[in-house]
Amino acid sequence: MDLAQLLHDQEEQIITEAANGAALARLEHYQTAGAEYVREQQHRLFNLLLECISSGNGIPMIRHAEEIARERYRSGFDLTEVQAAINALEAAIWRPVQTSLPADLVGPALGRISALLGMGKDTLARTYVSLPAAGQATALNVDALSKG
Repeated sequence: MDLAQLLHDQEEQIITEAANGAALARLEHYQTAGAEYVREQQHRLFNLLLECISSGNGIPMIRHAEEIARERYRSGFDLTEVQAAINALEAAIWRPVQTSLPADLVGPALGRISALLGMGKDTLARTYVSLPAAGQATALNVDALSKG
């Protein structure tokens, strides 16, 4: 079975499990943004992963990670929150791969998934930590200021 097709067929279950995993991790900014936002972001990353798997090209993942790093940094998200949200999606993807593919295809499939998401997480982290040096300020949290 084709990996991209397998994931596409399990899409709803994967997104639900990934969103639930992010909720269980109690990621402050994702909780504040709400369940629908988390689902949308998980779905967006999932579709990008499918695109990269189908095309054999990881460049879209790198570009997306750079964009997400800038967006989340400006919005005051902690890097660990964003990384944890990606990890939740990866864990949700591993389950159907392990249970649906023949044993000899599981390793290569998980390797592709981990390599692509790993490229994304690496790019995300490198971009995120470079932003303060580039003079990028995080968003001002007015609620925190008003609480003293």
